[in-house]
Amino acid sequence: MFVKAISGIPFSMTAHGQDFMSDLGNDELLRELCASAEFVGAETDYSRDLLAARCPELREKIFRVYNGTELSRFPRRDVLSAVPERAEARPSKIRFLSVGRLVAFKGFHFLIDACAELQKRGL
Repeated sequence: MFVKAISGIPFSMTAHGQDFMSDLGNDELLRELCASAEFVGAETDYSRDLLAARCPELREKIFRVYNGTELSRFPRRDVLSAVPERAEARPSKIRFLSVGRLVAFKGFHFLIDACAELQKRGL
C-alpha cells in the first residue's frame, strides 16, 4: 500500500487466515488494505467469505485462490533418468527456491539442514 502511494504501482494481496481471522480490535486497516489493492486473494472459500463479511463493500474484488499446484498438470517422470551418467555432463550447481516468511513453523530450517546433508554426501 505504501509503495502504491508513493509510486502509483498497483498491487494485489493474498489474505491468509492469521492475517485477518484474529480479533484485531477493528477492521479499519484491513478495509484500507483491501480497498487499495487491485484484487484480494483468499486461500479458501471460508477465508474469502469471512473477509467479504468484514469488507462487504469490497466483495467483488475478493477471490478464492488456492495456494498450491494442480499436480495433474505435471505428469510424474523418473527424474533420475534425466541425470547424465557422466559426471562432467551433470549440472555443476543445484538451486532451490523456497518462498515464505522466515518463521519457525514454515520449516526453512529443515530445508537448510537437508541442503547441508546433501553437501556432506557430495550431491
